[in-house]
Amino acid sequence: MPINIHKRHHKMVGDNKRTPLIVKAIQQKIKKGDVIFEIGCGTGILTLEALKAGAGLVYACDIDPEAVRAAKALIKKEGFEKKVVFFTGLSSDMELPRKIDGIIAETIGSIGLNENILPYVCDARKKWLKKNGFIIPQNLKIFLAPVSFSKKIPSNKNNEYDFMTGLVEPSQILAKEKLYGDISFLKNEYYGYDAEMDFTITRPGNLDGFCGWIEVAWDANNITHTSPFHPFTHWKQTLLPLAKSAPVKVGQKVAFRLIIGPKDEIFSTETLVEWGYKICI
Repeated sequence: MPINIHKRHHKMVGDNKRTPLIVKAIQQKIKKGDVIFEIGCGTGILTLEALKAGAGLVYACDIDPEAVRAAKALIKKEGFEKKVVFFTGLSSDMELPRKIDGIIAETIGSIGLNENILPYVCDARKKWLKKNGFIIPQNLKIFLAPVSFSKKIPSNKNNEYDFMTGLVEPSQILAKEKLYGDISFLKNEYYGYDAEMDFTITRPGNLDGFCGWIEVAWDANNITHTSPFHPFTHWKQTLLPLAKSAPVKVGQKVAFRLIIGPKDEIFSTETLVEWGYKICI
């Protein structure tokens, strides 16, 4: 691991519920000589792991010039500079000269889709991935549940969207979670999600918002969970607050709708995140 790691990536790279599992998936999937495309390479940690696992060539891109500079420095330090082609910009703007054996894309936000992973992975898969190629991560599941914030949740405001991230305790969840999305990256054709679901309240309290978490299968055997029922990760949980809290009783139905997807255009660096709810008397 580089000493001068890009500070925005420090917590993410150091997350032992995430990084070691991705590395295991890389080691199990990559064969000697494979050509790999990494979308959102950051400071180059996973690019380096792909090369150590035997990749013959890695195409690596990121929209952050500072991150790409850090990645180039790391790869050069490790002696792999002739095996990596870096690109600063969106993966959708790249033109690869050959088909690839695998895609690595860890551009996953706290609620899964809030870094617009779907359009970029779908685009790269259709244009360049070989028929029997692989994608890391393999699958993503998104879960939602109504919650009470009456007990203060340590959180931080997300500057890009109107939601927060924080650590929710199981006792603050007011109903059994529901599956919002189940995404296979080798098959997915959607660029975003828009779904409504109904919850039946099982714990009385003030409905202050909704909580979201993810289950990321890097491959079939290495899975990261970010739910309140598992040890916390750097993602924590996503908090979708309501403008005004409402008391709810056991047995009441609550309808909730969440929209996540690219804002304005498919290959956007901005994400649309909107939600609304209705309590059924």
